[in-house]
Amino acid sequence: DIFDLAKAPFRLLSIMSRIDLRNANQAGEGRFVFGVTDPNGSALQFTVILEYSLPLSASDLNLTNSLADWSKRWAQLANFSLGSPEYQTALLRVTDAFSNARFTSRPNSSAINQVRSNEITLGFPWQLREWNLAKKLDSDSLFQLLPATVKQTPHQQLNNTAALANWAQANREGILNSSILLKDADTILFQGKNRPILSASAEVDGSWQLPGVSEELRKAFAVNMTCNGCHSSETLTKFTHVSPRQLNESASFSVFLTNELTARNSDIKGVLINQFCK
Repeated sequence: DIFDLAKAPFRLLSIMSRIDLRNANQAGEGRFVFGVTDPNGSALQFTVILEYSLPLSASDLNLTNSLADWSKRWAQLANFSLGSPEYQTALLRVTDAFSNARFTSRPNSSAINQVRSNEITLGFPWQLREWNLAKKLDSDSLFQLLPATVKQTPHQQLNNTAALANWAQANREGILNSSILLKDADTILFQGKNRPILSASAEVDGSWQLPGVSEELRKAFAVNMTCNGCHSSETLTKFTHVSPRQLNESASFSVFLTNELTARNSDIKGVLINQFCK
């Protein structure tokens, strides 16, 4: 059978620039946020986000992809009326540059960094999950989209434990300046054993507690590091930063997304954080 994407139960909610995630390897990310629908087309409490790198290397579509190049592509959208043919052409030029381009140094020549889901439709509790391009076997020629740990988010079992509080104190500087990068192999001493710190899912059901730790460090840990801390009351957010929408409606955006990320990108003139979709 041929997989017909036109019948896929997804509704585009937002096209998003995350240049605030720029580092030495990328000019941030470009993201497509989709809402999942039921067979009748009604919106479910289920979103899927495709998160692409904005690589700093050349592609088959663009000889240069510097931070300035990516910034100009996003900023040029402000020159056209939202929804006009000129706007659509400029938007396609931006999205093609990361989603329809080939970057030979990356897995499958794809710019995709990760795919994430945020849902309660499949059952309580509300969960976040992640998939990465990886090889099942070393001998495989192509990478597949496989389940992965939820990056930067410790296992829920560690919440409100001395073990996590001690770990946070030991890594205080890296948490406060957002330089900590957790890996799958990283462990934490918990209940007398070294255990993996990362988890296959992140539950959205409360705030992170670190007994005996300052509020400054606790807040930085929850918001700057963890996915579920960012999707909670810590950021005045109720589960989703981009809400599912019904047909012909506009998606709504969290206060954190519209205010905090705009402030983070204030040094890049003209960058548009969100392109609203109907």
